[in-house]
Amino acid sequence: MILLNALKDSFVLLRKNLVVVQPLIIFLFLLLIVLNPLLEAQQIQLGVPFVIMLLSVSGFICSFLAGWYNIFYFLIKNPTKKKLTDEEHKKQQMTLLKQFFPGVSKYFIQIFVGLWIGLLLFLAFYLVFALLGLKIWLSAIANISAEELTKLLNAIIANKDKLFMFTQKDFYQLFQFLSVLIFFITSFFTYLVMFWIYAIVGQNKGPATAYLYSLKTIYKKPLLTFALYSVTHLSLVLFLYLVAYITKLTESLPDFISLIIQFIGLMLLLFILVYSVMVTFIYFEKLTENNCDSRADSNG
Repeated sequence: MILLNALKDSFVLLRKNLVVVQPLIIFLFLLLIVLNPLLEAQQIQLGVPFVIMLLSVSGFICSFLAGWYNIFYFLIKNPTKKKLTDEEHKKQQMTLLKQFFPGVSKYFIQIFVGLWIGLLLFLAFYLVFALLGLKIWLSAIANISAEELTKLLNAIIANKDKLFMFTQKDFYQLFQFLSVLIFFITSFFTYLVMFWIYAIVGQNKGPATAYLYSLKTIYKKPLLTFALYSVTHLSLVLFLYLVAYITKLTESLPDFISLIIQFIGLMLLLFILVYSVMVTFIYFEKLTENNCDSRADSNG
């Protein structure tokens, strides 16, 4: 079975090549330094400086993704089958890390453009389904028709005091509904585009066609792919909640012990993240291995 093989192969590869975690740790450390002034700012002012900051941060993130995913691709395409000596293993790990900057130069533009295309697609996707979901809530729960909603909105615009005609229970129900709606919209969208960056690095697709290729890949085995998505994404979400819960429990412990526990939890979270990327990439390669390698085509 493709998924089980991907889970097993990913564990073996990651266990022998933990060096792939190193770029992620360095990236997160540098990202924290870059974002620190923005996080400490009490008020964010929109304008040219903010746009430049936004483009710079997104460019930094895309540079990392381009190099990091190229390391995964190289590792998957060049697995070590024989047992290596310590010296050979060190050389192999260095060769692996050296794939980072070639990946940045080769895939940065595609991933940068693809990221902004994805954000625009998400906003459009979210707007359509959010409006549809809100309409369902208004008609099914609040018993308000579209015509009545229009009149109500016009009345609220004219007289803001009418906003408080809703009860606290109405606002609570709406908040619960919107929370669930946002979760499902985000999950469904990320499921549909889960392979876009793998399509760029693994199949050398363009930033726009990568999203179409992701849909095409999912269409081959939708249920199996959904199982993969559930395993990788749910494990991350659940472990995030677990780390947050453990962090809260360790607040009463001495600072040194609390710091150690939180550090171990963070390392495990990073390992799960790297493992999820590896599983997804191997699954993607196994599902598309019969396709013509567009890298060879582009290189003639």
